[in-house]
Amino acid sequence: MALFLLAFTALAHWADYPAAMLLVRCGLVASNRFSPRAAIALSSLVGLVSALSGLLSRRGVRAVPGAQRSLTAIAAFVGGVLGRSFLLMWTARFPGSLELARMQSIPLLLMSLFALIPRPLSRCSLQEKRGSYIFLCTMTSILEGFFGAGGLAVYAITCSDGIQRAQIPATALLTLLCAQTGALLLTFLCGAAMVFPFHMLLMTCAGAALGALFCEAQKKRGAALHGMRIALKLYLLLAALSCLEQSL
Repeated sequence: MALFLLAFTALAHWADYPAAMLLVRCGLVASNRFSPRAAIALSSLVGLVSALSGLLSRRGVRAVPGAQRSLTAIAAFVGGVLGRSFLLMWTARFPGSLELARMQSIPLLLMSLFALIPRPLSRCSLQEKRGSYIFLCTMTSILEGFFGAGGLAVYAITCSDGIQRAQIPATALLTLLCAQTGALLLTFLCGAAMVFPFHMLLMTCAGAALGALFCEAQKKRGAALHGMRIALKLYLLLAALSCLEQSL
């Protein structure tokens, strides 16, 4: 299982952001080996490690424009904490996996469809609408904290530095990093963290880091790579539909 997570989390990054994190989130449940809660925990960890690896390859947080650093970090962290707190309240009220799967299945399918949209539909510039930008970062981070992934799919189609297929913007990586940091920190402080074998977590982190670094370094779009991306995105759609089918 640890080797499966290593290969899966590394390969998922070739689907490109924002589809990559959703592919991990839905794919784990579609494999019938992980519960929704386990998939949320692992996809949150993958999101944090891959975002950190991407930022480090771009010389860290300095890759984010100065005017956006503090606003993005604070809004994303608060949003991640809020999203995870909503999730913890839901699981306390409805502890069963089926209830959680039913509530999340349709939103996950919609966010997966958003992730497959090839380019931003509308734009929201920080320079023009700072309040809208903070609201956007907060809301997308709430989605990240609650679903374990998916917020960047909304981010990609609404923000002017939205996620392009050829390059992952540093602001998007910082949003993901801070959102999942807040979500995981709250999970640990509340004593709600799931227990996984250490070697499984290690392989998951290694796969996320390798996938993020190699995917970012690869700039060419050959026919083989293009076909693999299409196959991975098709699997994302099938995995999201599988999550919906399992919840019914």
